[in-house]
Amino acid sequence: MFYLFHRFIKEARNEISPDLAASLLDSIRDLLAIQVDLPELDSPETQDLLTEAIKNPGIFDSQIYLFETAGILNSLFFKDPAQSETLLRSIVKPLMGELLSHLQAAKVSSDVTATLKIHHIIMALGNVAKGFPDLPSPLPEGYILPPLEVFREIGQTILVCLEQLNVVKGVRDAVSLTGAWPPVLTPMNSHPTDTFCFCEDRRSNRKQHHLSDSSADGESPGALGTFGTRRFHELYRFACAPPQGVSIQCWWGSR
Repeated sequence: MFYLFHRFIKEARNEISPDLAASLLDSIRDLLAIQVDLPELDSPETQDLLTEAIKNPGIFDSQIYLFETAGILNSLFFKDPAQSETLLRSIVKPLMGELLSHLQAAKVSSDVTATLKIHHIIMALGNVAKGFPDLPSPLPEGYILPPLEVFREIGQTILVCLEQLNVVKGVRDAVSLTGAWPPVLTPMNSHPTDTFCFCEDRRSNRKQHHLSDSSADGESPGALGTFGTRRFHELYRFACAPPQGVSIQCWWGSR
């Protein structure tokens, strides 16, 4: 049912007014609470509960489409950036708060439910971003940008989880599958910030995260081929044509 609703909204997005979009967003808010299902293991001695729970997500497998739908509906407020930011923050802030609240239990006690919740929330946040349309390249003059500051906050929150749970494959995979977050904007005259990168060190077969202004291979962060990324969210294309007076840093996942 959630998938069919998602397909309908995706196909009809150009016919949906902001007022209707706001009403639809309000109507699905109570359905955005992440649900976690732990499966019964056939062979507990040989099966890993977290791995099996990720493979068999239960209701979340359908619920994930609601988050992309929320992103689509939010993107329809592009003519009112302030309202778009407010609405997007109202969707993702509870998720980010829940993400951090489960972090301690997942790290200290290796709580499977908490870790699974973190995995699902990261996937949900990535699907919210997926609901926004591709940015044109080059960027037309006067183009109204999506609420990039909110996406920056999402990326930073996920990075915190990645730093704390970098030994958990399920968390690393969730970050990879979310694709790229929109670029982070900083004024040219502001203090430079590090670039958030998540790449794969194939020599050690381990996922690593880096805070740097260049890739592990010495190429610029914009060199997408460096990381062999399978699926990028198209908002990275904004980095190809930044508006005058703005510098770009990207945070992305690779696989």
